[in-house]
Amino acid sequence: MKLRILELGSNSFQLKGFDISAGGHVQNTWGLKRTVRLVRGLGADGQLDAEHVRRGLDAVAELLAATQDEQPLICVATSAVREAKNRTMLLSPLVSRYGVVTRVLSGDEEARLSFDGALATMTGSLGRVCVVDIGGGSTEIALGDQRGPEFTHSARVGTLLGKRALDELERQALPTLARLRWANLDHVIFASGTARALQKLLVSQGAVADGEPLPVALIESLAPALDGVPVAEFVRHGLSAERATTMPTGARLIAAVARAIGASVIDVADGGLREGVALREWRRRTVRSVPEERELSSSPRWFSAVGSLQNLVMGS
Repeated sequence: MKLRILELGSNSFQLKGFDISAGGHVQNTWGLKRTVRLVRGLGADGQLDAEHVRRGLDAVAELLAATQDEQPLICVATSAVREAKNRTMLLSPLVSRYGVVTRVLSGDEEARLSFDGALATMTGSLGRVCVVDIGGGSTEIALGDQRGPEFTHSARVGTLLGKRALDELERQALPTLARLRWANLDHVIFASGTARALQKLLVSQGAVADGEPLPVALIESLAPALDGVPVAEFVRHGLSAERATTMPTGARLIAAVARAIGASVIDVADGGLREGVALREWRRRTVRSVPEERELSSSPRWFSAVGSLQNLVMGS
């Protein structure tokens, strides 16, 4: 099955083509991207300004015009659109002009899809994992195994927050992340463009081998130095020019999240949200009976058990 996935992200709008095999293997065959920085047009009142709405509509027009692919199109929107009270200013013209109907993902749904997409692109037995997707406007966290996630968390913390990002991470997510130390994780997996760009940079520098986990201590030592790296240097190492503005914050967030969970190394998935969306659509169209998703809880079973054990130890 061939599909096109259009993601209206907080930082960029991306259109990608996928080929899903009969066994459910997801392969990204091509991709196009336009930087919009939509979240920067979102005011304190929750309204998207007219300029960023225009940029978004122009980006979709360019993406659709750049490919003659006629495969089914699935459009999803993430944090910035989710938070915008006037999102119809962007979404209604997509329907009237291009026939594109957009599904606005909840934070929970985004975390689930990123989890599924990340695991779909990794090999071997992974065991118990935590998947983290740090985007431009939000961070999604999901914990589970190859049966699916059993716990998710979404925080309005992203790479476009700049210097405020770490403060917001501490306020919104670190208490939840600290609980994951008790989850007996086998892998901590990052599924985002920032993580993949960071991996590419470290591999190009010879700091790690391609496919190896990334040491968190190495990311922490690199992050401050990224502030002064010229745009041309990012481009020279095969990264986009826009990474010069988001990578320093992204590296700090990755290191902070990994440390909070208690991970000394992290894995980087080749896929994430878009692969998860493609996989879900393949299941919807081809699988007659899909098992129900595992029930999610804000206090997972392992956390309840730890709490009981602590009470016993403390004699309460």
